[in-house]
Amino acid sequence: MPRLTIRIMLIVLITAILAACAPEEALPTLVPTSTPAPATATATLIPATSTPIGPSIRSLPTQSAAIAQPTTEAEEPTGSLQFVHAIPELGDVSLRTAQQELTIGLAYSRFTQPTTLPAGEYTIEAVLNDEASTPVAAQAVSVLADQSTIMVLTGTREAPRFALMEEDTDPIAGDATRLSVFNGLNTEFPVVVQTNNEAVTPALPFTAFSPAFTLPAGSTTIGITEGANTAFNFQEQFQPRELNTIFLLPNPDTPEVPMIMTITKLLQGVGSVKAISLTDPAYYDIYLDGELIGKELGAAIAAETVMRESGEYTAAVYPADSDVTTTQPTITANVTIGPDQHIKLVLTGDDETLRLNPIVEDLSPTRPDYSRIVFMHGVPAYSRVEVNDPETTYSLFYGQATEPITLPASSYNFYWSEYGNLTEGSDLETANDFELEEGHTYLYIFSQMALPLVYITEVGTQEAPAGEEPGQPTEEPVVAAKLRIVNAAQNTNMTFQIDGEPIIDEINYANASNPISLEPGEHMLTAHNAETGQAMVRNTFTFEEGGLYSAYSYRGGSGDLYLVVIRDEARDTSVGAPIIRLVNLSDTEFIMGLSAQTITSLETPNTTMIAQGTAEDRRSVPYGLTKIDPETTPGNASIWYVVPQLHNQSHLHVTKPDQGQIVVSLNNIQLENNRLYEVVAINNSITSQTTMLLVPYQR
Repeated sequence: MPRLTIRIMLIVLITAILAACAPEEALPTLVPTSTPAPATATATLIPATSTPIGPSIRSLPTQSAAIAQPTTEAEEPTGSLQFVHAIPELGDVSLRTAQQELTIGLAYSRFTQPTTLPAGEYTIEAVLNDEASTPVAAQAVSVLADQSTIMVLTGTREAPRFALMEEDTDPIAGDATRLSVFNGLNTEFPVVVQTNNEAVTPALPFTAFSPAFTLPAGSTTIGITEGANTAFNFQEQFQPRELNTIFLLPNPDTPEVPMIMTITKLLQGVGSVKAISLTDPAYYDIYLDGELIGKELGAAIAAETVMRESGEYTAAVYPADSDVTTTQPTITANVTIGPDQHIKLVLTGDDETLRLNPIVEDLSPTRPDYSRIVFMHGVPAYSRVEVNDPETTYSLFYGQATEPITLPASSYNFYWSEYGNLTEGSDLETANDFELEEGHTYLYIFSQMALPLVYITEVGTQEAPAGEEPGQPTEEPVVAAKLRIVNAAQNTNMTFQIDGEPIIDEINYANASNPISLEPGEHMLTAHNAETGQAMVRNTFTFEEGGLYSAYSYRGGSGDLYLVVIRDEARDTSVGAPIIRLVNLSDTEFIMGLSAQTITSLETPNTTMIAQGTAEDRRSVPYGLTKIDPETTPGNASIWYVVPQLHNQSHLHVTKPDQGQIVVSLNNIQLENNRLYEVVAINNSITSQTTMLLVPYQR
């Protein structure tokens, strides 16, 4: 099954309290769930009309939203079934098991979305809508965990039957798409599928599925031969990492021109991970989701590269040769592996400053006569350093790395210095006459070792497309905007579209999506009720090049639904503490602050204070209650605050400034260092109270 990219999110729903605080409760534990793709609770019909060769029927790529799902117990394994009606002479049918109806009124040349079922044995029955309940076809099927199966009602009116195919949903790498073909044409001879005059399938008799095969993404002409003759050709456009199932079906309106129908789904990609440790004398073992990827690493030792499905992982670091069943990890870190992405996990620091730094490298071929380099800051003694090449100076916080930099293959001098120190002779590290070769990439880590610490990978060269060779004018690349979505509309699961195109299948209340990329410009954002499909609210927003944005769906006091988008402030997270802000979607002004003691009455703690000075002065929050921003109104957010107290067990409170009473109290909160969180305040239209959502901010 295609795996969902799910972030482990700590999301706490804090209900307003206007009386004494209730006894303390443990924070909910949220775990990622693996859901069959696409995840749908019930089958949903997709309209599909009979179409001759040319404009064929294509489904939208389907993939579940990348969101966290709270759960308190292990979920039962599930698989999915998807149904296609492929008998033109047969009327509308309903599909059922002994336990439930799966779909009603499925017409010829239409298909359902996948229906999720618990793993087990089922008998699927097809029943004509306008006749008695006697099945016209029945098929026993095993629904396997994490397996997606397509069931096609095929054959003839007199002898209908089911044809089954278990989809190959394994991850796929590179610029490729995976296909399979179903032959629903009752012809004299089996058909063969060709591309570039070469067969890509064996001979397919009536009602047969082909084995899965791969093609390069892009525009492709597909030919269908019957016997020794070419029956017809058609053009298709395939995107990378798609799973396309093509159905060849009769066209009742024009029998001489078959119908082409395609079901498209998204597949997981794969990326690579390589662990490196700069620690010395300590040595460590590094695990990724419980699997050892680097053993006894230290003193600049690098492990072997391993391949992994794209998605979210947890990396854990243990002292070398530890028994991980009885030992707590020294540190952990969240790691995101994107499709075709190459990650180096660089472990730096000592017992007090140990951290795991994910560095993304571009291992695609370089242009002839060019090389590529990434600089990383790996010495905890310096909070910020600078490194310069002949044209540019780069400023890096500890653990930070540059984007891949393309430079002509040549000899270079690189200088590392403490940020802002322009004193002559103050260089911390130099690399003189360092040779960058064409077709190679370099990871240069500032380490203050005797020799520069550089990891080199040969990637080869490839000619640039016409108009992109060095020396020719090229257009400046457009930097995409990024948008994350938070569903703060209580008791409503939402789906979202941009300019009419689905971007996220479903977000539950109090959950947030991963960021998505958008072309800069004006876009219409629409929120739909996930259960009914009804459009609830839409608004047009402008997204600037390179901008970071958060969108919030929420209900006002009257229950009306609203959408608001705010532009976010970029924030460095390399501060060794949690970072928090207030997003106020209510109509009430609040004070948010901390105390060292659990509050058991409505009295405001005597450590209440109001922050003074500029926004920069107020980033470090002391104990006590600190006024965040009295002017925070719907559609705005406060500045980011560094709150080291929240890494240990502390108590977060929200009060009304005019009354001094506690509105919300969250006791024993403990957040991760170097991560962003936001407290989202809303008017709860159901309880007429104030509700606060504590939502991790994923970048």
